[in-house]
Amino acid sequence: MKVLSAVAGLVFTAAALLSSARAQDTPPFLFEGWHQVAPLSMRFQVYHNRVIAFENLSQPCGEGADGSMGDVKPITGRVVGREFAQDQITLTGFVLELPDGERQFINVDAMISLAEFSVDRASQSWVISGLDRMLNVNNVIVGTVQYCAGSGDFAMLNSLSSSGSLVQ
Repeated sequence: MKVLSAVAGLVFTAAALLSSARAQDTPPFLFEGWHQVAPLSMRFQVYHNRVIAFENLSQPCGEGADGSMGDVKPITGRVVGREFAQDQITLTGFVLELPDGERQFINVDAMISLAEFSVDRASQSWVISGLDRMLNVNNVIVGTVQYCAGSGDFAMLNSLSSSGSLVQ
């Protein structure tokens, strides 16, 4: 009986150690990678529980007076100011200081799209917190802007990554 009890104790201990080793091998960040925001074409990338990149933040521009659909151009610079809607929560745009010192206002259409297309709360939370963190004043960003023709050209943020992010 003592031998059987000792063997059972060893088996239990071995199973506990094996279970513990497997738990340590499991990554603690289960939501990593690229995620689609349905029903939009917007995507975001999560790394260690933080959003580090966005794609397709703006909806395609409507046709301009000259027949153009809007140009997408790369941007790099430092965020020097932010603009919010009347609720003081919804980010509507930011001022980017370009490497040559010029400043440009860039609209953020993503927040409007989230509400307009009834996006689920979990995706809304990732997008809002990611944009809020990445577009903090003094952060350096890399991305693309879609220039839409209309009553004067205006810039819409299209993609975004932190200057030191691991975008793949």
